[in-house]
Amino acid sequence: MLKTLPWLLAVSARRVEIYDAINFSKAHATPDACRVLHWPTVLGNSQQLPGPADAFDIIMTDDAQMVPWLEAQGKLYFLENRDFALGDMSRELAQLKEAAPLEWRREGMSVLLPAVANTGWLQQAFEDVKVMMPASYFIDDGTFITRNRAFANFTFTALLLLDQDTGVPPQSLIDCIAHGTVPIIVGKHHKLDYTRYFSFAIAKFRDFSVEQAISFMLTAPADALYVYANSVKIVQEFFYMRYKHPFRQRLQRHAAMACHALRSPQPPLAFVSIYSAKKNFGRRMALRDTWLPILKAHGIPYRFFLAGTAVDDSELDHLLRRERDYFDDMVFLIGTTDEYPIGKKGLAALLWVAHHSDAQFWLKFDDDLYVRPHSVLSRLSGIQRAELYWGAFDYSGLVIRDVSD
Repeated sequence: MLKTLPWLLAVSARRVEIYDAINFSKAHATPDACRVLHWPTVLGNSQQLPGPADAFDIIMTDDAQMVPWLEAQGKLYFLENRDFALGDMSRELAQLKEAAPLEWRREGMSVLLPAVANTGWLQQAFEDVKVMMPASYFIDDGTFITRNRAFANFTFTALLLLDQDTGVPPQSLIDCIAHGTVPIIVGKHHKLDYTRYFSFAIAKFRDFSVEQAISFMLTAPADALYVYANSVKIVQEFFYMRYKHPFRQRLQRHAAMACHALRSPQPPLAFVSIYSAKKNFGRRMALRDTWLPILKAHGIPYRFFLAGTAVDDSELDHLLRRERDYFDDMVFLIGTTDEYPIGKKGLAALLWVAHHSDAQFWLKFDDDLYVRPHSVLSRLSGIQRAELYWGAFDYSGLVIRDVSD
């Protein structure tokens, strides 16, 4: 299993200065400052960067035509201003819908229409829903109040406004997911790879009619409805982690991490944590003989993380300490075990790395993986350094919460 997190605990060595469309002309090149320009398309500045763009080290924009979603190319860095208004309530709402009777879930579809029906099929959809779904259609006015009415009590919503709700991702799509509601997306031109599980969390229609949508709801297999509902929860986690803080705070965090990557000497691109069990000597040697030397050649630090050894002189613990002294690539996490649940071991490993590395990313592997370092590092070098979880929340691990700890 592969997980990555941008390293949020590091601090840029240079002072970070953030400019926008109002004060960008005041930026001057100075060696002790990292200059960041925030240039969103909402101001009508799409693809029209200011003349003195060379004065900036980083340019942050939400224009996906200039730099793709979540990526960093040269000094261009994608950053969008979005809200996740429900916060922690989103998970509770999604779980309530997932646990609802199947018959209720099949009947829980709404339609969200744009304020202006500017195509023939939208006009037809508007006429049809007025007759066939008079209590379940809503006209979008861009407010959260209206969208809350359209999503809160429904399990599926046909988002017929995405062609007019600009931005990557559209705010209406985030609001829908936040309510634990499965979006119905019409057409093939919409972006569908926001997260690994996003394509499983949406119903994709080539075209739309009310009759077709109702038929889909009544005949979709129960297993499909389960996959939709569970995938929505997984996608919720990604959007919640990215949008839970106010945008100004997010901008400062992204600016700090982007500037951290420009330090001299440059910090390691990643720190690799490999979770291993005490008895897995053969697996550790297989990694040392194959892809770990490639990490070393790229200057990427790594460590095997194991549960703490006992103070007694058991043969296994004695051999483990000899292995650690010989290879110098093992960390024993005192107070943890190799048995499930392993949440305490994961947290202890993350804290250890936080105190021993200023790498730009943290990668977590298990010791039974074969990794192609060139491909992984190439991908990491082109993505942004904050609010990014590269992997998946699959809920297969049990989290034990001890209120006394």
